[in-house]
Amino acid sequence: RKAEGKVSVLTRGFCEQLGCFDEPCVIDIAKYGQEETLQLNEGATPADNWNIIKMPEEELNAVRDTLTKPLGLTFRAPVKVALNLYDDDMEIIQNFNDEAVEVTLDLFGRNPKARQILLTLSEDQKAELTRCGSVYTVKIPARTYVVLG
Repeated sequence: RKAEGKVSVLTRGFCEQLGCFDEPCVIDIAKYGQEETLQLNEGATPADNWNIIKMPEEELNAVRDTLTKPLGLTFRAPVKVALNLYDDDMEIIQNFNDEAVEVTLDLFGRNPKARQILLTLSEDQKAELTRCGSVYTVKIPARTYVVLG
């Protein structure tokens, strides 16, 4: 069955189970109705392609763009920062780093209601949120979970 319009990322373990991991690490996607290909770390061995924690931020953001643009957003953040989406008006950002980070979230295609910080889970820590149009900048303390809505 063809997966038109769907974004997929195959993990190394899954590819190994299928016996196809010796081939170049390429992700085929259908984005905005056109076939595109994203290749990670061109020239790298497949074992290097999915070591996301060591991936340069620019490359990680390219992977994130591939996955999030069809959902109406972009997410700029260092490694070890996760984004979870709920409905069309709630985003959860988790900072797994031992230091504070600043992330940028452009919600260009999601529910346009203004976001605020609904919850911060971190002892005695406070996140900061600023907005310019659909673009939000969030300063998140170390080891903190932030809910926007």
